[in-house]
Amino acid sequence: MHVKSDTMRLAWATAAAIACSLPGAARAGDPKLECIGAADKGQQARDDGRYRAARESFATCGRSVCPKVVAASCTKWAREIDDAMPSLVLSAKDGSGADVSDVRVTFDGAPLASSLDGKPIDVDPGAHKLRFEHEGSAPVERDVVVKAGEKLREISVTFAAAEKATPVVVAPVATSGGGNTGRTVATVVLGVLAGGALAGGVAFGLASQGDASTAASLRGGMPSTACTGAGASSSACQSLSSAVDAESRDATLGVVMYVGAGVLAAAAVVAWLVWPKPSGEHPTTTVLLAPGFAGIGGTF
Repeated sequence: MHVKSDTMRLAWATAAAIACSLPGAARAGDPKLECIGAADKGQQARDDGRYRAARESFATCGRSVCPKVVAASCTKWAREIDDAMPSLVLSAKDGSGADVSDVRVTFDGAPLASSLDGKPIDVDPGAHKLRFEHEGSAPVERDVVVKAGEKLREISVTFAAAEKATPVVVAPVATSGGGNTGRTVATVVLGVLAGGALAGGVAFGLASQGDASTAASLRGGMPSTACTGAGASSSACQSLSSAVDAESRDATLGVVMYVGAGVLAAAAVVAWLVWPKPSGEHPTTTVLLAPGFAGIGGTF
């Protein structure tokens, strides 16, 4: 097509200026001046790869009211633009594979099509981003590199099927025993917590014993005065200090966990013995089932 050349641009501008200087040529306010400006804008847009803008400018300067040299050049350039203008044929399908036409398409963020009808759409060459939007589906984006002269390039996208909400299944479960269900649940929960606290106390107790053994081993390998004065900053004394601190911390946490286990166990016993039994009231239990969720509700 056209090869950008400042020399050719200058020669054309000179010829246009000569044409406008002849008798009857353009004067201020005459549309002929608009023709020359449109011709220059069209050449710049063409050289920048903005073919659609160039075509509009060449259509303006190719009118019969323009100087003949300008109109002739613009008409020639418009034909060259039409030959080099790429075009796309866009299509889209839904999650079931059916064609959809109510699709909005943007081209580098600017509107390109409000619906898809299978007709070719002229675009500028270069790297671009297409975005397809269809109500009820997530947008689909495509990065494309369109070459000059590339005609009727087909680009098709498929929208993901919209997720359908799964209703929650409510299954009533018959229960009996007055207030026994609530008492059982409370007792079991408190018992499990007590067991966990007891396990934690055992774990911290064992850790404290290990820390004590480490501290004793470090003490046995150094003189009794090794960690006094300037010697307190030595690595051995620092390790001994850390071991002693860890022993104290783990021992304290172990005691706290043991106490907590005792309190929770006592609460479990109390719940079992004194839980109120409502008269004339029957418990109800409801099982809730949904994707990724299961739960129990009701009155106890």
